[in-house]
Amino acid sequence: MNLDSGFIYFNLAYATALVIFLILFYFEIEIIFLTNFIIIISATLLFVKILNWYFIDRNLGRASKNERQKKNLFRLFYCILTYITPFYCIIQQPVLVVSYYISAVTLTIAVLLAIVTIIIEKFLKTIECNKKNLNSY
Repeated sequence: MNLDSGFIYFNLAYATALVIFLILFYFEIEIIFLTNFIIIISATLLFVKILNWYFIDRNLGRASKNERQKKNLFRLFYCILTYITPFYCIIQQPVLVVSYYISAVTLTIAVLLAIVTIIIEKFLKTIECNKKNLNSY
């Protein structure tokens, strides 16, 4: 099993945990294990993803400055929307001074954005792999 397929399974577990947490949050059921699982897997996936990008960039060589800036900007948005925003919403939810409805809507938006960015990142990675395979012929 290569690293990319491992990311797929862990991202799937992360997205599933976020959806389950959102459903339980809507019904006002709090499961500490699920909260801790999301926090730990989010931090771990973020760390491993950044290390993976570092080693990929180091092995690929030199790209144009504009291309590197675009990739780094996409990576920043990916990390913020996928791992940091849901993590932040879950951690800050108990101490926020807002209504329960606002908290639920904010968490729903954060979870949807995380799932959408995971799908977009996988789609872009597939396109990039196909482009590399075409260039190698």
